[in-house]
Amino acid sequence: MSYWTDLFSKHNFEGIDPIRPWIAGNASVEWFYQRNIVMFVAPKHPLLGEGFPGAHSLIHPQLYDLARKLELTTRRTLFREFPAALRRSIRYYLSSKGKKFD
Repeated sequence: MSYWTDLFSKHNFEGIDPIRPWIAGNASVEWFYQRNIVMFVAPKHPLLGEGFPGAHSLIHPQLYDLARKLELTTRRTLFREFPAALRRSIRYYLSSKGKKFD
């Protein structure tokens, strides 16, 4: 979100958040829409006077869970595959030196 906020602010637009509070937690709205729908309006736009919160970054619980599972899976895979990868590396190194490893 900070990328878009910075980009639009360079052109004097201001980010407001009138939609996300209405759709947050709504299962019929995809999680990425729940977190990414904001509006950028011109400096004198009437919506600026309505008291909507500014656009800010939010992390949806589903996205957090997905990233956490991916991190754990990656770590498990790394630990599981490390011994075989190490053996392959040693074999390759020794074979390049004309030695044999078993």
